[in-house]
Amino acid sequence: MELNEIFLSATGLIIGYFLRQTHTDLKRIQSDFAIWKAKTESENGKLRGRVDLLEMDIKNELKSFKQINEIQYKSLREEMIEMKALLNEIKKCTSK
Repeated sequence: MELNEIFLSATGLIIGYFLRQTHTDLKRIQSDFAIWKAKTESENGKLRGRVDLLEMDIKNELKSFKQINEIQYKSLREEMIEMKALLNEIKKCTSK
């Protein structure tokens, strides 16, 4: 074998080794990325579920507050009507 052939063979072996290492590293990176992606999607799903629950809770609380305010408003309105009627009766009694 000539020196040139030995050099080419050695160069080929070195390049082959680095290509194999690069391929192995890329496969590992793809695997790690797939695992990370699955975890992220799972966490995003859990967080979305929590957001949905909080949104429902807030809507329910708002609905409850609206109902309470409506009941209080009706009660105050009725009391005001009663007070107005009593004032009218007092005016009638005092004007006689």
